[in-house]
Amino acid sequence: MKQIISFLRSLEKKHGFRILFAVESGSREWGMSSPDSDYDVRGVYCYPPERYYDMRPYSENITEMKGDIDVHMMELRKYIRLLLNSNPTCIEWLESKTWYIGKQPPVLKRFLQRDWNPTALAHHYVGMAKQNYFKYLKTRHESTVKRYLYACRGWLAGTIALKGKLPPININELAKVAPITKQQRARLQALIQSKQKGTEKMRAPELPEFDRWLEQFMKSTIPKRPKKKINLEPYRKYVITTIRTVGRNV
Repeated sequence: MKQIISFLRSLEKKHGFRILFAVESGSREWGMSSPDSDYDVRGVYCYPPERYYDMRPYSENITEMKGDIDVHMMELRKYIRLLLNSNPTCIEWLESKTWYIGKQPPVLKRFLQRDWNPTALAHHYVGMAKQNYFKYLKTRHESTVKRYLYACRGWLAGTIALKGKLPPININELAKVAPITKQQRARLQALIQSKQKGTEKMRAPELPEFDRWLEQFMKSTIPKRPKKKINLEPYRKYVITTIRTVGRNV
């Protein structure tokens, strides 16, 4: 953890921003890591006020790699825009149990409690399942165990979101609460265990059962995304206050 925090602090100096929070995401947090899995560090940063006044464009995303530490960070205003649209990536960062820097801001905890949109989140997860299945698995272009588990996360999380519940990010917890059969749960557990003992790029055998289950899910009817009215004022104040605070502390 010290190496990760040290690397993150060096990125602050390199790019001239302040990291508001940084968490572990990806396979380690999702309960399906392999021995060769990277540390997927994700987080949100903010520039000092004068950087936003500058005519030059600023980076809304920063990606850096050092050894097995894979860092992807998002600028605060972009992050809030995506979060308010119930983007699953942004929501999952807040649900992480491994925080390297910072802690969950109260206003963002409020979002998880009352402002996320179940149908919008379900649509995002369906898209995740479709992309992994049709682009990589159906074509056998990158038919790995990892891709199957990514597609299954979309399937299970989408199903739970449609019931109005915030899906857990760990795939083992997802399998426990998702409305699936004992056979499906057992086959999924076996697939998770094979990933944990294998490698990130391990090819998947023919899995006709999973193909059938995934296709059935993707054919299911999902309601249209209703527009949910959100009081934006707390989030606007959070952004403004945070930028000002970063300016005073730089």
